[in-house]
Amino acid sequence: MSARIRGYGEELRIRVKEVNPDFLIGAYPSPSAFYIPNLYAGWSSETEPCIIWATEPFSSRRGAASLPSGLESALLPAGYYNFQEGSIYGDEIYGYYVGALSPHSYFSGDWAYHLYNVAKETNGFWIWTTFMFTTPYDVLVEDYSPGYRVNCYDEAENLIRVCENAEEYAQSVGDYYSQMDEMSFHLGKFLEAGSEADLSLSDPQPSMFVLPESVEVPEETLLPLACSDEILVLDSPQLRLRMQHNFVVRADAGEEVKIGVKHVEVGGLVYFDLLTYFVSDQDGEIIKQGYFHSGSSGVVEFVAPSKGQYVLALNPGYSAFSILNSSAPIMIYENETIKIMSIPGNVSFWVGGLDDFSIYVSGSGTGEGFYARVYGPEDDLVDFGGGNATENWKMFELEVSSEERNKTWKLEILPPTSTSGGQVLEDVSIEFTNVGDFFGLSDEPGFFMVEGFGEDCLATPSVPGDPGSSSTSSTGGDDDTDGNDTDDNLTYHPLLGNGTECEEDWECGDWSECIDEEKRKRDCYDENSCGTENDKPKLEKGCGTFAGYENLFLIITATIGILILGGIAFWFKRITQLVDKPVYR
Repeated sequence: MSARIRGYGEELRIRVKEVNPDFLIGAYPSPSAFYIPNLYAGWSSETEPCIIWATEPFSSRRGAASLPSGLESALLPAGYYNFQEGSIYGDEIYGYYVGALSPHSYFSGDWAYHLYNVAKETNGFWIWTTFMFTTPYDVLVEDYSPGYRVNCYDEAENLIRVCENAEEYAQSVGDYYSQMDEMSFHLGKFLEAGSEADLSLSDPQPSMFVLPESVEVPEETLLPLACSDEILVLDSPQLRLRMQHNFVVRADAGEEVKIGVKHVEVGGLVYFDLLTYFVSDQDGEIIKQGYFHSGSSGVVEFVAPSKGQYVLALNPGYSAFSILNSSAPIMIYENETIKIMSIPGNVSFWVGGLDDFSIYVSGSGTGEGFYARVYGPEDDLVDFGGGNATENWKMFELEVSSEERNKTWKLEILPPTSTSGGQVLEDVSIEFTNVGDFFGLSDEPGFFMVEGFGEDCLATPSVPGDPGSSSTSSTGGDDDTDGNDTDDNLTYHPLLGNGTECEEDWECGDWSECIDEEKRKRDCYDENSCGTENDKPKLEKGCGTFAGYENLFLIITATIGILILGGIAFWFKRITQLVDKPVYR
């Protein structure tokens, strides 16, 4: 495959050079992933260089410090590089190296420093998404995420943050332009006379402050599968989450909730992200917000104003974070894609009354792989697999039996196997279809919450209007019982989403053949997924006297029935004829 791809590249180069010998073939990203180096190798020869629109410094915030090692020694007298020297990219690639930088990822006060040094150490630089300099602020806010806008600098706090209005944004763009003018002046002096610029990084370096994006509190009432007075302590290594993730937390009125968190630096960033957070109540009002410094651990603490559910949103910027422990039930919530990074981890999830569902797992780049296992109830291994260098994804399409419904399942992410083509576990994305919006950091029953199941472990008034009297309910349901039976001597009936009682509606398959001439079995499932089994039909029965002669028995029975019905019909017709016979006079 490598030779074939290189051959395609060579064919393109030959045909292009026939039309324009001076044309440089190039592309981005950098040729570090599988098969891309083969393409670059075909595009170039020792006398016909390509051009690499390189991406190593793109968003690392390290500028020239992120350039490939050995680049200087690979420079040829002709002014371009032999990238096979020092095994920079592994293949025999000849080309110019032009490094990319994104204004969004670099502090405006250090912009000249980074542009200058990347240009000085390579064949130049290119700026990704220059439209963020020229597009009106209102258009950027309406049509693009904050990642496509330059940031503003808060000098008083030494923070880089999102610009809050058009005036701030225009000022920040002006700062970048001023820095580019300064860079051009110093770079010109260097090219003309070799004079080194007196440019340095800001000291101390600012931190990046990005408050999490808002998210609504879920309307569903979630309950833990069991009551627990323990604190959830997640085993090391904890699940490492990349970028913003949201959580739903359940707490009692006046309860002091404590959730341990840890910020994880990603790469050697010149300036660091903060781990920012907010906690919002049932009405979406923020009751607590703050941040933790890069690489630090801390505790998100808040006192719940009332009994109910709260949202905790955490944003590590381009870095990552882990939840270390929690004093209250907690679930990942409202994340269309769960992103984990660098270390193995488990995601638990609830499978309700489903026939099937799917999980799509993928690496961020062809060099970033994984190996995944899907476990059903009781930790039964259901499916497994991973990607490879050419197909770094895996789609798990799973069918659910009746015994596996309304149970906790688990997805385990592991490093790629040795047969995955040299891939490493780095950025992995997980997307669930037909499962739900809530995912567990653990399958510990006291902290794993589900809609329509579980136990309401929070204290509730035993006498309406008497806040001084409380009791603990041990049955499921909403905050108020809403018609659910809470007496231990009564049968518990869960509620449907519309508040009506859930009525079981069982459907059963055919009976199996007799097993060891003793019994036969069948599968039954509740169409409404009530979670109760008050009216569940029998799943087993004996083979009976007619074991082995079932079909004959049915034929005889049917035949006798037909004869009896036929006889009745004959005599009924005969009597009718006699009664209805006309009388002639």
